[in-house]
Amino acid sequence: MKSAVSNSTALIAFGNVGKLEILREIYGEIYVPSAVNREVKTVDLPNWIKKVNIKSHASYDFLTNQNGLHPGESEAIILADELHRLYGVKALLLDENMARSIAKKMFKNQKYPKIHSVVHTSKIAEKKGLVRSHVSLVMELWRNGYEPTAEDKIALFKAGFK
Repeated sequence: MKSAVSNSTALIAFGNVGKLEILREIYGEIYVPSAVNREVKTVDLPNWIKKVNIKSHASYDFLTNQNGLHPGESEAIILADELHRLYGVKALLLDENMARSIAKKMFKNQKYPKIHSVVHTSKIAEKKGLVRSHVSLVMELWRNGYEPTAEDKIALFKAGFK
Protein backbone atom coordinates (compact mmCIF):
# COMPACT_ATOMS: atom_id res chain seq x y z
CA MET A 1 0.00 0.00 0.00
CA LYS A 2 1.56 3.31 -1.02
CA SER A 3 -0.40 5.95 0.91
CA ALA A 4 -3.33 6.55 3.24
CA VAL A 5 -5.47 9.23 4.81
CA SER A 6 -5.92 8.87 8.55
CA ASN A 7 -8.50 9.93 11.07
CA SER A 8 -7.21 10.63 14.58
CA THR A 9 -7.89 7.20 16.13
CA ALA A 10 -5.03 5.30 14.47
CA LEU A 11 -2.58 8.16 15.02
CA ILE A 12 -3.41 8.43 18.71
CA ALA A 13 -3.53 4.65 19.29
CA PHE A 14 -0.18 3.90 17.64
CA GLY A 15 1.37 7.16 18.83
CA ASN A 16 0.47 6.53 22.49
CA VAL A 17 2.62 3.39 22.45
CA GLY A 18 5.43 4.81 20.33
CA LYS A 19 4.56 2.76 17.24
CA LEU A 20 3.62 5.32 14.59
CA GLU A 21 6.41 3.85 12.48
CA ILE A 22 4.20 0.79 11.86
CA LEU A 23 1.82 3.04 9.94
CA ARG A 24 4.71 4.35 7.85
CA GLU A 25 5.95 0.82 7.12
CA ILE A 26 2.50 -0.26 5.93
CA TYR A 27 1.18 2.82 4.18
CA GLY A 28 4.20 4.94 3.34
CA GLU A 29 2.87 8.47 3.20
CA ILE A 30 0.09 9.37 5.60
CA TYR A 31 -2.11 12.40 4.98
CA VAL A 32 -4.27 14.07 7.62
CA PRO A 33 -6.81 16.84 7.19
CA SER A 34 -6.55 19.93 9.35
CA ALA A 35 -9.39 18.85 11.70
CA VAL A 36 -7.53 15.61 12.48
CA ASN A 37 -4.30 17.52 13.01
CA ARG A 38 -6.14 19.66 15.60
CA GLU A 39 -7.63 16.56 17.31
CA VAL A 40 -4.28 14.80 17.74
CA LYS A 41 -2.99 16.65 20.77
CA THR A 42 -1.33 13.85 22.75
CA VAL A 43 1.00 12.74 19.95
CA ASP A 44 3.73 14.68 18.15
CA LEU A 45 3.21 13.88 14.49
CA PRO A 46 6.43 13.27 12.55
CA ASN A 47 7.10 15.20 9.36
CA TRP A 48 6.30 12.19 7.14
CA ILE A 49 2.65 12.66 8.13
CA LYS A 50 1.45 15.37 5.78
CA LYS A 51 -1.20 17.92 6.75
CA VAL A 52 -3.57 18.74 3.87
CA ASN A 53 -6.66 20.97 3.68
CA ILE A 54 -9.85 19.63 2.10
CA LYS A 55 -11.30 21.40 -0.93
CA SER A 56 -14.95 20.25 -0.80
CA HIS A 57 -16.60 22.25 1.95
CA ALA A 58 -20.11 21.39 0.72
CA SER A 59 -19.36 17.71 1.36
CA TYR A 60 -18.04 18.64 4.80
CA ASP A 61 -21.29 20.39 5.69
CA PHE A 62 -23.30 17.40 4.45
CA LEU A 63 -21.27 14.84 6.42
CA THR A 64 -21.03 16.90 9.60
CA ASN A 65 -24.38 18.67 9.79
CA GLN A 66 -26.68 16.15 8.11
CA ASN A 67 -24.98 12.89 9.11
CA GLY A 68 -23.62 13.84 12.53
CA LEU A 69 -19.98 12.94 11.92
CA HIS A 70 -17.22 14.67 13.86
CA PRO A 71 -15.13 17.21 11.93
CA GLY A 72 -12.09 14.91 11.74
CA GLU A 73 -14.12 11.97 10.44
CA SER A 74 -15.81 14.14 7.81
CA GLU A 75 -12.58 15.72 6.64
CA ALA A 76 -10.76 12.36 6.56
CA ILE A 77 -13.46 10.83 4.33
CA ILE A 78 -13.43 13.84 2.01
CA LEU A 79 -9.64 13.99 1.86
CA ALA A 80 -9.41 10.26 1.08
CA ASP A 81 -11.78 10.77 -1.84
CA GLU A 82 -9.98 13.88 -3.10
CA LEU A 83 -6.49 12.37 -2.82
CA HIS A 84 -7.58 9.06 -4.31
CA ARG A 85 -8.84 10.90 -7.38
CA LEU A 86 -5.71 13.08 -7.64
CA TYR A 87 -2.90 10.76 -6.51
CA GLY A 88 -4.34 7.27 -6.13
CA VAL A 89 -4.41 7.15 -2.32
CA LYS A 90 -5.37 3.58 -1.48
CA ALA A 91 -6.55 3.54 2.16
CA LEU A 92 -8.58 5.45 4.72
CA LEU A 93 -7.77 4.73 8.37
CA LEU A 94 -11.11 5.06 10.13
CA ASP A 95 -12.52 3.28 13.18
CA GLU A 96 -15.86 4.72 14.22
CA ASN A 97 -18.77 2.56 13.02
CA MET A 98 -21.03 5.33 11.71
CA ALA A 99 -18.17 7.03 9.87
CA ARG A 100 -17.06 3.70 8.36
CA SER A 101 -20.62 2.95 7.27
CA ILE A 102 -20.99 6.33 5.54
CA ALA A 103 -17.55 6.03 3.90
CA LYS A 104 -18.39 2.54 2.60
CA LYS A 105 -21.58 3.91 1.02
CA MET A 106 -19.67 6.82 -0.53
CA PHE A 107 -16.98 4.55 -1.98
CA LYS A 108 -19.18 1.54 -2.85
CA ASN A 109 -18.64 1.87 -6.60
CA GLN A 110 -14.88 2.38 -6.28
CA LYS A 111 -12.11 -0.12 -5.69
CA TYR A 112 -10.27 2.41 -3.51
CA PRO A 113 -9.85 3.85 -0.99
CA LYS A 114 -10.12 0.78 1.24
CA ILE A 115 -11.29 1.48 4.78
CA HIS A 116 -8.94 0.09 7.43
CA SER A 117 -9.52 0.04 11.17
CA VAL A 118 -6.75 -0.07 13.75
CA VAL A 119 -7.41 -3.81 14.15
CA HIS A 120 -7.18 -4.37 10.39
CA THR A 121 -3.96 -2.35 10.28
CA SER A 122 -2.60 -4.52 13.12
CA LYS A 123 -3.36 -7.64 11.07
CA ILE A 124 -1.44 -6.18 8.13
CA ALA A 125 1.48 -5.43 10.49
CA GLU A 126 1.53 -9.08 11.56
CA LYS A 127 1.40 -10.33 7.94
CA LYS A 128 4.32 -8.04 7.04
CA GLY A 129 6.35 -9.30 10.02
CA LEU A 130 6.31 -5.91 11.77
CA VAL A 131 4.79 -7.46 14.92
CA ARG A 132 4.62 -11.03 16.15
CA SER A 133 0.90 -10.97 16.92
CA HIS A 134 -1.79 -8.51 15.92
CA VAL A 135 -3.77 -9.61 18.97
CA SER A 136 -0.90 -8.67 21.30
CA LEU A 137 -0.49 -5.33 19.53
CA VAL A 138 -4.19 -4.50 19.83
CA MET A 139 -4.13 -5.55 23.48
CA GLU A 140 -1.24 -3.10 24.06
CA LEU A 141 -3.13 -0.35 22.24
CA TRP A 142 -6.28 -1.11 24.24
CA ARG A 143 -4.39 -0.92 27.56
CA ASN A 144 -3.15 2.51 26.48
CA GLY A 145 -6.47 4.11 25.59
CA TYR A 146 -7.61 2.64 22.26
CA GLU A 147 -11.19 1.35 22.30
CA PRO A 148 -11.95 -1.17 19.54
CA THR A 149 -15.40 -1.08 17.96
CA ALA A 150 -17.90 -3.77 19.01
CA GLU A 151 -17.34 -5.47 15.64
CA ASP A 152 -13.58 -5.49 16.16
CA LYS A 153 -13.93 -6.77 19.75
CA ILE A 154 -15.87 -9.78 18.48
CA ALA A 155 -13.16 -10.51 15.90
CA LEU A 156 -10.47 -10.16 18.59
CA PHE A 157 -12.18 -12.58 20.95
CA LYS A 158 -12.56 -15.08 18.09
CA ALA A 159 -8.81 -14.70 17.45
CA GLY A 160 -7.99 -15.56 21.06
CA PHE A 161 -7.90 -12.13 22.72
CA LYS A 162 -8.54 -12.45 26.46
